[in-house]
Amino acid sequence: MVNMLLQNVSCEDLITESASSESDDVDDYTGTTLSAIKILGEARDVDSWGDALTAAVVALLRNVEDPERITDIDGRTRSYFVEEERQSEVVAPHKIPDTDLYLEANFSANTVVRVIERVPDTYEYDRAELGIFTEES
Repeated sequence: MVNMLLQNVSCEDLITESASSESDDVDDYTGTTLSAIKILGEARDVDSWGDALTAAVVALLRNVEDPERITDIDGRTRSYFVEEERQSEVVAPHKIPDTDLYLEANFSANTVVRVIERVPDTYEYDRAELGIFTEES
């Protein structure tokens, strides 16, 4: 996973920027402003941590044969992904486009990052294909 602090970089610049760019690893995303995510070589502008989670999940599920396997990713006390009939079990359900699945969108920034990191592991994607870009406050 690539974590970068952006300074005057456009989303288009992220597509061409290599993972070996100068980066500032972030351990705590609390209070940070999210700017963009890069997933499987595609950069996306995002407005919130919930948008980032949705965009990451949609991109990662796009080419998998069994999107329902994502429901195996759970927290200690709650489900992160549920099938349509169980959407009432999550606090802020967001439909995952092109599936019958919903994701929990009521998470802290740090939890969103942890969940985004778990999705590629579930589908055997390389975490290096993911990047989270924040802006300087």
